[in-house]
Amino acid sequence: MMGIVKSVRKLLGLYKRPSTEQVMQAEYYQKLHEENRAYQENNWLVPEMARLLTCSPKSVVEIGCGNARFLKAVAQHVETATGLDWAVSPMIGALPDNAKVQRADVTKDEIPSADLICSGDVLEHFEPSVVESVVAKLHSRARHNFHVIACYDDGHSHLTVMEPAQWLSLFQKIDPAYKLERAWVRRKQKPNDQVCIICNF
Repeated sequence: MMGIVKSVRKLLGLYKRPSTEQVMQAEYYQKLHEENRAYQENNWLVPEMARLLTCSPKSVVEIGCGNARFLKAVAQHVETATGLDWAVSPMIGALPDNAKVQRADVTKDEIPSADLICSGDVLEHFEPSVVESVVAKLHSRARHNFHVIACYDDGHSHLTVMEPAQWLSLFQKIDPAYKLERAWVRRKQKPNDQVCIICNF
C-alpha cells in the first residue's frame, strides 16, 4: 500500500526525494536507525558469516555496523570486532568484551586496520564523487575485503547506483584480485533490484 501511495505522490509531484546533502548527513541515518524497522532488524552480513570466516581473520572491521547483529555474531569467532557507523543505532545494546562500536565518517576519519574489512548495504549510500576513494581507503586498511552492495535505486538513500559489473570494475581499478562473488535479485516482484558481493579472497 505504501508503495502505491509513494508512486501516486511521485506522479503528482508531491513526493520529494531527500537531497544528496540531506542523505549525506549523520542525522538522516540516525533518524532511520531510530524509526525505520528495516534498519533496526536487518543485517546483510549475518547470512554471509561462514563465507567471511574462510579468510581466517583475527580482527574484523564492519563499515556501517547499524544494529550490530553481525558484530556480535562475528565476535564469537575473532579476537577483535570493531563496528564503524556515523549514526548509533538504539538497537545495539550490550556488546561482547572483544567488540566495540565507534562513531565515524569513513570519508574523513581514520579507519582501523584489520585482517578483514566488510560491509553490507553500505557502499551505495556514498555519493559517486567519493565512493571510489572510500573503496580505496578500505582496501588499504585490510588484506581482505568483502562487501555486499545493493545495485538499485531505493528512492531515498542509494546515491551510487551501478550494475554489479560496474562495481566490480571500480574495485578492480584498485586491485585486479577483486571478484564478483555472487549477484542475485533481492525481490522477485522487482527483477531490477540486484544485489552483489565483491570480495578479494
